[in-house]
Amino acid sequence: MIVDGIQESSENSPNYHWAVGIFMDDPEVSITKCTGTLISPIHVVTAAHCVTNRGDNSTTFNRINYFVGAGAKCVESTQECRDFGAKRVIAKVKNVVATVEIMKGEWNRHGGDIALLELENPIEQNNHIEFACLPAHDMDLPLNTPNFIHWGWGKREFDGSPATKAAVLNYLKDVSLFDCAITNPDVDVMCTTAKLMKQGTEWGDSGSGLEYFEQDFATGKHYVVGVTDYSTNISSHTYCADLRIYSKWICDLTGICYMEKK
Repeated sequence: MIVDGIQESSENSPNYHWAVGIFMDDPEVSITKCTGTLISPIHVVTAAHCVTNRGDNSTTFNRINYFVGAGAKCVESTQECRDFGAKRVIAKVKNVVATVEIMKGEWNRHGGDIALLELENPIEQNNHIEFACLPAHDMDLPLNTPNFIHWGWGKREFDGSPATKAAVLNYLKDVSLFDCAITNPDVDVMCTTAKLMKQGTEWGDSGSGLEYFEQDFATGKHYVVGVTDYSTNISSHTYCADLRIYSKWICDLTGICYMEKK
């Protein structure tokens, strides 16, 4: 994913076990199109534009056989993963639900770009697969504090073209939220900035989780608080759908509810 980020190359490095790759076809013959977050055995949160077609005044779902690949950094089933005993798990997508704003074709606004994927068969937890914690609707998130991480399966270089080869799980630390209400008035948008201008997100990172950790990275509790929607080309700025705004929507559809602060 992350441009100028850190490759997830060691079993001792942070393994984002809830990071899944989203494939447009059989994973044996295709590469990851987007990234998602596994929130239950049968539910994945991702960006709506990964699985829909934009119309002038409406949105339709892509009639494509989507698959989800889980297994930490083993989504692409590399030799490196086999070396430490991990194995990817593949599940076909059964159903897709997007927000009302997206289904109305309101692509002129930056918010609402979020979708839930329901899987045909469950993905069980193991040493390399876990379910992410989501934020309560009233969770406070600090501005201008580097307690956030971007991660995903996208490209590692800015060149303006789609990915053409297998992706690698990467992560970008020292990410902060900033107030972007002037340029992005939609209340369900969060804006992040990386430490360096050349760092950011690229093709394949759409739908990936924006992770927040409380206090210390190693010991604090971690939450996936946003869904990556788009970035401003060669820039450290990324725009995400705020999952706090959609906590009730997710609760109603999945039964996964974080309605009060933990």
